[in-house]
Amino acid sequence: LTEEHISYQLGPRLNAIGRLGDANRGVELLITQNLSRARILAAEMDGLNYQRRLMTGQILQAASTQIERDPSLLDYEALVLAGHGWHPGIIGVVAGRLAERFQRPAVMFSLSDDGPARGSARSVPGCDIYAALEHTGDLLLRFGGHPGAAGLALDPANLDAFRKALSRAVAAVWDADAATLGLQIDAYVSLDEL
Repeated sequence: LTEEHISYQLGPRLNAIGRLGDANRGVELLITQNLSRARILAAEMDGLNYQRRLMTGQILQAASTQIERDPSLLDYEALVLAGHGWHPGIIGVVAGRLAERFQRPAVMFSLSDDGPARGSARSVPGCDIYAALEHTGDLLLRFGGHPGAAGLALDPANLDAFRKALSRAVAAVWDADAATLGLQIDAYVSLDEL
């Protein structure tokens, strides 16, 4: 067993079960002493991981299509997209990819016919997305998170107003110095010094 097995085999499968199923099943897999039960749980996790990858690709394609159809969405300081049927457990992954691709915070909302839009935000260096969301709090039903990511809920009727307010808020909290720092190196240390 190597770090690659953990990073590229076990990690994504544990992540998938937490996003699409019950994360307790992942804990059960890690602590069970029953080999038959472990195989069943591993197969379930593998199936969910395949499903997660498929759904991620579909949502990413739908988001890309929205941007192609309405390039003005890129005129804002933050990219805000919404779609019906987007799985709330997957949209954060897609938001992260879009934030990286377009070098701006991205917020993805899953719309439903009978309730608030559930969102997931991912940020980029130089923007504290939580601080930006604090400036839009009057439009949000709830939110929580940290400088790099957040979860939120919104009345779908406020989507356009939120997009504009978040754009202003991101501009207000943007730290250009932090955005251009890249990899911070505290010290150069030779191998023999370690």
